[in-house]
Amino acid sequence: MKTIFVITALTEDFGQDRTFGFYFSEPEALKAVKENRGSMCESLYHYLVIEEIGAGIHAEANAKYWFVWDDDQSAWATCPTPAGRENVTNYAIG
Repeated sequence: MKTIFVITALTEDFGQDRTFGFYFSEPEALKAVKENRGSMCESLYHYLVIEEIGAGIHAEANAKYWFVWDDDQSAWATCPTPAGRENVTNYAIG
């Protein structure tokens, strides 16, 4: 099954989110985050999540990769899944 890797930014309180885009490969999605393509922090977003999502209605995310904005490094750093978000999925598609 073909999947896409969707990149979504979220505020610290998870009250706002924005999907920036997707890639067809995991390495390219991870590279986009590492390079901060499109300046995804926008002085607003605290977290990024990459979700691997397949085709279909209410498709489950097969994998999730979490990042937190590091002000000191002006870069996204990997982080564990935020507390209370372990079972939440499909930020990008809903």
